[in-house]
Amino acid sequence: MLIAVAALAIQTVAPLRPTLSIGCSREIGAAVEKIAKLTEAKDFKGAAAALHLIPGRETNVAWDDQSVPGGSRYDFGRSRDLAMAEWGTAVGLTQFVVSKTAPDIAFSFVPDGGMTLEWSDDLSKPRLTVKIGVKKGDAPVDPTTVHNDVAYAIGTYLGITKLPLPGLLMSGVDDATQILRLSGIEAAIARDNVTSCEKVAEQVGRSLPVSSGMPSMEADPQPVKLGPIIQGMPIELSFAIKNTGAGTLLFRIIPDCSCFSTQRTQVLQPDKSEDAKARMDTTNFSGMVQNGLVRHNLYLLSNDPAHPVRQIPVEVKITPRYRLLPDRQVVIADDNGNVTYTAYLYAPADHPLTVTSAESQGLPGAVTFEPWSGIMADPDLNEGPLPRKGYKFTLKLKGIPDGMQLATNILIGTDDPNFAQISDQVFVQKGIIVLPPQVSLGEVGKAPRKRSFFVTRRGKPFSILSADVDSKHLDATFETTQTPGEFLVTVSYDGQAPKGDYHATVTITTDDPNQKTIKIPVTGTVR
Repeated sequence: MLIAVAALAIQTVAPLRPTLSIGCSREIGAAVEKIAKLTEAKDFKGAAAALHLIPGRETNVAWDDQSVPGGSRYDFGRSRDLAMAEWGTAVGLTQFVVSKTAPDIAFSFVPDGGMTLEWSDDLSKPRLTVKIGVKKGDAPVDPTTVHNDVAYAIGTYLGITKLPLPGLLMSGVDDATQILRLSGIEAAIARDNVTSCEKVAEQVGRSLPVSSGMPSMEADPQPVKLGPIIQGMPIELSFAIKNTGAGTLLFRIIPDCSCFSTQRTQVLQPDKSEDAKARMDTTNFSGMVQNGLVRHNLYLLSNDPAHPVRQIPVEVKITPRYRLLPDRQVVIADDNGNVTYTAYLYAPADHPLTVTSAESQGLPGAVTFEPWSGIMADPDLNEGPLPRKGYKFTLKLKGIPDGMQLATNILIGTDDPNFAQISDQVFVQKGIIVLPPQVSLGEVGKAPRKRSFFVTRRGKPFSILSADVDSKHLDATFETTQTPGEFLVTVSYDGQAPKGDYHATVTITTDDPNQKTIKIPVTGTVR
């Protein structure tokens, strides 16, 4: 009787339905499916052998560096060990061991080319064969490239598809110039995949069935084209998702911009539908990008191995909530240091904006404002003279010192909670200034060196009469630029000064009676 009850219990054990991670690869999905079908056919011996096709508790890595120049082998080996240690720590469920016997991943080096990866379903061969070129173009491959190649290959073996997000290791390593570290999303995908594969291995070890059939997403979401949208208005996006497969579908939207907020990973059972949602905050877009067109991508990641990443292009035409004209001007103070500056704010006719306050922030001064309407062009939006309506602001400052360029902000309060404060930066200048105010040669030896600076007073032209130096090792020349009231001065060091600290002065003579001479210090250290 007890034997019969036990037999009945075994027969009623529900088969395991493995659930891989979002962002899983086609290869790991096919391997799990193959093992599942073997168990359904009650070929548990074959299923046990096929466990070689999926990641497990220990990953054997073969390393053939015979084609690597002898001086680089140690550094390449360290790069390999670092990559394996990073993945081992991140996943915590698999240990990477360098071994020539029964390797799961086999690395070798070839004379040219980048990295190639080749999968094999042959149980007598490495699951993944990786070849790394010892040259990248005309230059030898460095340890950083080897690290990134090894780390990318391991991530691929752990079942992560190529991800579309720039900066991630699994987005591709061809152009990387620095070591790429694992992100949280890559570590999570690998952990979930290995956990699912470990459950499959346990089921096979107990001669229990694994259900075949993977999740499948019905179709690609359609691209988004919206607008015009007034800047600051949120955009709610929704995409219908249907699971037409046999397994549990996991999905999540990941954006390429922090302007989007999305939901956490969602779970969808077979033959069920649900919406994937995203919200776009348009507050920080002024409509100045490509004539108001803002383009981004949403990426729908799922555990549908056939299509783990689906791109959703998003294009939104955004109308600026307001415009401030003119844009960031340098205002020249009069001979007494006084400044009067006028700015204009306008908003879309169907979305008026009420100004509630205005003040100068940065420099002491007075700001007044009044309603305004008139005809004005907006060159930055490629708009000619059009009727505009909004506010006129008048900024008055006093006591601007000679030879200085300072900044202040017209801080504007409005009735729009998304734009409760608007800041218009204004640069004010009195007299002729030097940018930068001194010249640093840095550390110099016997080689000549050149440095340049600007002498400028935009809006009120002047002339440089001469540029003199007090050092025989220095020469100074000047020329006008395309901007009226601006000169480019170039200082040439001959490389012959004695060792030690170097100090010199450039003296600019102008036709301005208030600033007849301007002195610019030159410093450096001669080695």
